[in-house]
Amino acid sequence: MNIFDKKFLWDHRVWWLAGGIVLVAGVAVWLVLRATMPIGQLLAKARVQVTAGDLNQAAATYRQLNIRLPKGYVGHYEAGHVYNDLGLYDAAAEEWWIAINNGHEDYTNVYYELGDLYGAHPETPGRDKFEKYMTDLATKDPKNIHYPLVLGNFYEAIGNTDKAIEYFEKVVALNPNNQAAKDELTRLKNG
Repeated sequence: MNIFDKKFLWDHRVWWLAGGIVLVAGVAVWLVLRATMPIGQLLAKARVQVTAGDLNQAAATYRQLNIRLPKGYVGHYEAGHVYNDLGLYDAAAEEWWIAINNGHEDYTNVYYELGDLYGAHPETPGRDKFEKYMTDLATKDPKNIHYPLVLGNFYEAIGNTDKAIEYFEKVVALNPNNQAAKDELTRLKNG
């Protein structure tokens, strides 16, 4: 029996085909596992790069992570910090909006980050969207203290003292023991 004989090859074509399919399937599984396994490692690597002060490398690592996990929250949230620290405010805002849109139980940190960003850099695209988004949230959930606090800080940063006072008053109404909001109110009212 010669394996190079045409008759042998023809008679065993099913086995050759099956072997090829198994090989292709094995390679596909390997590629999928290779692509999904290092997500935790990429996140850890990016965090080490941030700690070491290598923000450009961290940004590249977060890009890799977010390509592999585009619907994630943490990668986009932390990438926003890196871009913000690099002075890439448009990219930071974009990453934070992606984090919000990807869904998470508590966006409070992202709201504060965006408020600080738009307050410090009002020319950054998306400021009007942020203002409308936050005022809508504050209207829909008037008992949530974070929304008026974010808005108070935001309006103070962009120089809209009247709006800042309005929202800090809402914070104090929700929590009369919030000394920071009381201090801001006093400072803003006294000019």
